[in-house]
Amino acid sequence: MRGDIVLYRNGGILKDRVVCAYTVGPFCHCEIGVGVGFCVGSHSEDGISRTPEGLAERRVMISLQERATPERIEAGIAWVMERLGEPFSWASIADLVIAPWLSTLIFGRRTRYNCANLVASYLEIVGGLDITHGKRPPMIVSPNDIARAAGLLDHARGLRYSAPARITHALLALFPPQWTHPAWLIDLVRPTRRPRQARSQR
Repeated sequence: MRGDIVLYRNGGILKDRVVCAYTVGPFCHCEIGVGVGFCVGSHSEDGISRTPEGLAERRVMISLQERATPERIEAGIAWVMERLGEPFSWASIADLVIAPWLSTLIFGRRTRYNCANLVASYLEIVGGLDITHGKRPPMIVSPNDIARAAGLLDHARGLRYSAPARITHALLALFPPQWTHPAWLIDLVRPTRRPRQARSQR
């Protein structure tokens, strides 16, 4: 519905795999539903744009209808529509991994919105979800942080959410899944055994 959050599951392409691996979750992209079959999101290809809803098999909706008032939802949508045409921020993606000043030095910072930052800013206006993640600034979020705030995923705790573990998973995601799948490794090192012949009974 109008004003709801749309999350997209991993589609298997390289950037989807890396995002999901580093942010430890199944979601790689998020947008805001603006009604009549359209969403607004920040895309690496064409920045903040309004596109038809698609990929129904990968889409998960977070309804805000009972979490926020209609007035706040409309105020949030009005703010989002004013952002149309702004470029995608690669620096804000790098902020997840390195210091913001270094991200700015490497990529420049004409804008601050990747897909999750745009949704996070929308939610600051609308309310309904607490997207703060530990002591990190609210702008440094991922689609999976938004899913956790909505109760779709467990909270990020434990060794698998540590920076070294997330970086390792992201590096492994650069390779085709069949190269790093545990079954592939197991098959590679498993010794070949000849079947035992049944003993003849006397």
